Amino acid sequence: MFAHTDNLGTCWEARSEMEKPFVLMNGDTLFEAAVLQRLLACNKGYPITLAADTKSQFDLDDMKIIADGDRLLKVSKQLDISLVHGESIGLMVFNQDGANAFTRKLEEMMDKADALKLWYLSAIDQLASLGIVGICQIHGLSWCEVDDAADFKAAADVVKLWSR
Repeated sequence: MFAHTDNLGTCWEARSEMEKPFVLMNGDTLFEAAVLQRLLACNKGYPITLAADTKSQFDLDDMKIIADGDRLLKVSKQLDISLVHGESIGLMVFNQDGANAFTRKLEEMMDKADALKLWYLSAIDQLASLGIVGICQIHGLSWCEVDDAADFKAAADVVKLWSR
């Protein structure tokens, strides 16, 4: 299925594995262990918590976020830059209620004609409007995304630093 869909369809295929609390991460995101440790320790009472970072400027490919304190309001690549508070790094944790809400949302969204073209963060964006998604800032910790050969080369240098 993944060859014909974006990652919403992939998550839908894996929904039976999401019946208990779980961690979801993008396959092209690399991060030092401290990132996951901080996310898992970041209990702010939200059923879903998204790891977020900040930076001085954003590009078109960044999955940008708008937040109100530690509550996620919006996540999308197409947000007004003047409202953006950071970016999703593609890593989140779900407690039992979050797992249930996410799998229900996957079922609902996969019934729509455009579902095969959507990211799973489209589901998170919709769930954020219900007030059940929080953010955990990981600023200062090391992570990177590998989308192409240049990213791969840069990632090799970043990852070397983690073993020191």
